[in-house]
Amino acid sequence: MNPSPESARHQLEAAIRQKDGARRNRTLFATLAAVVAVLLALAVLDFTVSLPPAARWIGLALWLAALVAGAVRITRMRRESTRLEEAARDVEAARPEFGCEISTAAEYLSGARKPTKEYEPEIAAALQSRAAVNLSTTSVPYARRLVLPLGLAFAGTLAAMLGFALFAPGGATSLLRAAAPWSKASLTRIQPGLGNGEFAIGTEFSLTNRFAGRIPAKAEFQFLPAGSNVWQSAPLPVLPDRTAPHSFRVTQSLRWRIAAGDAVSPEFTLTAFTPPEVRDLAIRLTPPAYTRLPATEQKGPAITTLRGTRAVFRIDANVPLGSASLQFTNGTALPLRHLTNQLWTTDLSITNDNAYAIVLTDARGRSSLDRSIHTIRALRDEAPKIDFTQPGQDIRATATNSVPLVMEATDDFGIASIQLVFHKLGTPERSVAVPLGAFKDGKLTASAQLALAPLQLRDYELVAYHAEARDNNDFDGPGIGRSPTYFIEITDKESNAGPKPKSQGKGEKVNLLTIQKQIIADTAALAAGAKPEKFKELAQRERDALEFAHLYESALADNNAPAEAQAHMKSAITQMEKAATQLDRASRADSIPPEEGALAELYQTIRAMPQLQNLPTRMPSLAQPSNEPPPPPAVRVVLEEIQKKKEEDPNLQALEAALQQLEAMAETQAQLAAAAQAAADAQAAQTPPGNDRHDQAESQSPAQGEGQAKAEDQGKGEGQGKGEGQGKGEGKGEGKGKGEGQGKGEGQGKGSGKDQSDQTDQTDPSDPPSPTSQKPPPLPTLAPQQEALSQQAQQLAERLNRALSQGQRPGHNPGQSLQKTAAQMKQAAQAMRSQNPGAAAAAGANSGAGIQSSIAAIQRLLEGRATLTDVSAEEAPLRYEAPISDYFKRLSRAE
Repeated sequence: MNPSPESARHQLEAAIRQKDGARRNRTLFATLAAVVAVLLALAVLDFTVSLPPAARWIGLALWLAALVAGAVRITRMRRESTRLEEAARDVEAARPEFGCEISTAAEYLSGARKPTKEYEPEIAAALQSRAAVNLSTTSVPYARRLVLPLGLAFAGTLAAMLGFALFAPGGATSLLRAAAPWSKASLTRIQPGLGNGEFAIGTEFSLTNRFAGRIPAKAEFQFLPAGSNVWQSAPLPVLPDRTAPHSFRVTQSLRWRIAAGDAVSPEFTLTAFTPPEVRDLAIRLTPPAYTRLPATEQKGPAITTLRGTRAVFRIDANVPLGSASLQFTNGTALPLRHLTNQLWTTDLSITNDNAYAIVLTDARGRSSLDRSIHTIRALRDEAPKIDFTQPGQDIRATATNSVPLVMEATDDFGIASIQLVFHKLGTPERSVAVPLGAFKDGKLTASAQLALAPLQLRDYELVAYHAEARDNNDFDGPGIGRSPTYFIEITDKESNAGPKPKSQGKGEKVNLLTIQKQIIADTAALAAGAKPEKFKELAQRERDALEFAHLYESALADNNAPAEAQAHMKSAITQMEKAATQLDRASRADSIPPEEGALAELYQTIRAMPQLQNLPTRMPSLAQPSNEPPPPPAVRVVLEEIQKKKEEDPNLQALEAALQQLEAMAETQAQLAAAAQAAADAQAAQTPPGNDRHDQAESQSPAQGEGQAKAEDQGKGEGQGKGEGQGKGEGKGEGKGKGEGQGKGEGQGKGSGKDQSDQTDQTDPSDPPSPTSQKPPPLPTLAPQQEALSQQAQQLAERLNRALSQGQRPGHNPGQSLQKTAAQMKQAAQAMRSQNPGAAAAAGANSGAGIQSSIAAIQRLLEGRATLTDVSAEEAPLRYEAPISDYFKRLSRAE
């Protein structure tokens, strides 16, 4: 069946609809591609050169025009349809073999050609039927031909735009700026470090601005001070880490912002305020009532005062406060009370060391900037010091004697009472109150009689006594000072006793009796909270004494000594062992009874066998007087054994050499210290009137003569030199000294009298030094000698440390204290170079005292045992007290 002519019409109309749709789609894709291309071009240009807003508005007009033109064209296409003949020609173009049949049929169908001739209608109908058959087998690819190219173009531009937005830093921002020129989006994004806030005047305003997107080449901090209409700016450095730091000191309120690249941050407000501060501070210190000291007031915040002092703080602030407090470093706080206006107050009882800060807060809750830490030093009221000036040493007496005693006690704030405590060894202690004398200048002298008859003593028994002084401290006291322990040996040979042995610690420890006395005295002197190390040292000293006792025990047995003597020696050994055990346990109360029991048994041993003398521990010198009998066999055996052990000691030779070197160094150091003191005295003599110098005479060094002993100075006058030692001089000068040190000199003086420099006279330390017109040498010229002596001391200290670190136990190594002395010598040399005579004299005196301590330590080692006295706690010898005191007096006046 042949298709009807109308079938061709329908098929051509279908082709027309396809073509019209394809044309509209092509126009749409073309329009969109153009718009995307314009946007992309604008975004790329903006990304590259940061287009100004006007250029972006022109770009907006271009892509909007393209969009409108495309829309108009599409609308027009909807109204103008494709003709049948055009559709037929599109089919013939696709199928050339059809010839002109389809286009001719289309002309008949559209009415463009009318059939006028005979048989022409039949021919037209046949053509239309044939065209319908051909159209049914033919499809024109309008979509591929018209839509695909522009669709691909649109897809390409769209993909380019998406890639730019996703992968180009700030690409999306550039597209937004191109599409919406009115947008405030910027390629550079600023993240200000701070925002609005209140800041105290004087604080450091610091902010770190960060950038994202495009990194600007430069940036600015723009600010508008309060009361001004002109914005100012300061350049900011842009760092590689995309930051721009800026800081300045706050002086006034202002508005500020950050400008970088094409971006400007929002405006922020900085409000400046005056921080609360202490305008005036007054601290009234009221010492405890028992001190009878007046109240004082200070302006500084650091406090150094006696424990128990009441401190009243008064603070005047610069602004009205909401609160004020003292914040202590231990975490506690003490609030202040508001008085009037800006005045605040509080009071504090100072009981221990502390540190605090003054924290102020204004009425709006803003805190002060100053959080400085101020120290509080609570000085402890030291216990009184007391000692016996008469007899001040161990003595011998008969059992019926009454021993006169004179005590001297010192304290800062007075003595409340003095007790004389005594007992026969092995019996309970007794005490009697001592009448007090006048307390003047911190010193009190009291006298008492110690009656021995009520103690029912027998020969070779001992009485131990000491004095206890109590002060007036009613805050955390009373402080109790205890004198050294002294011993009275009961014997009927007092008149023939010869030189009386000195008390413990003041004479040579060359016998077992003195050693044991020293242990008792040191144990009794231990403080209540003494460290365990102190007890360990005493325990070792007791065991050292125990070794001597064992040697005597063996000698007594080998020489068939009386059984009573051997029994007492064994009992003494047993008591020593108990004492050492209790000392190991750090029990002071339980250590003293066996220590005293051991001493009592040693005396009973001597009573049973007087030939043992005083149980010596050192062989008598070859230079001993010929009328003195040699030691008995039992004693000689012990001394030979002790000497043998000493000879076996590999450190003995090194110690003896070190002792000789230290004695020579002591002489040189004394000369240097005296020269520094002379320079200090000369400087003090040149001080203008008005400076308190009434105490200059009191601070003169008694060691001055000793220091001048070896100098080549020549003085006019009597030329007296005072010091600890023996002075050797020429001429008519008179050299006087006392003590253990030796001073050799060539000083010359003119005056009356004979040359007495070879004898050791006891002189009054209060006598003023002799005047001299000799100018002291310049201090800088003495510095090299002082430095050389410091190096010599350091080298000797190192040798002692090496020698005493091996083998025998030395107690406290004298090398360690000598190292500290070397450092003090170096300080003295530095003071000499800087021409500071006061500091040079004090450091020189301390150096001399340190050398004497090292000498004493080595002497104790050479005597056969290490005395473990802590030399760091020793006071300077008396001859060095004056230069040290004089230096600190001048230092206090300088401050």
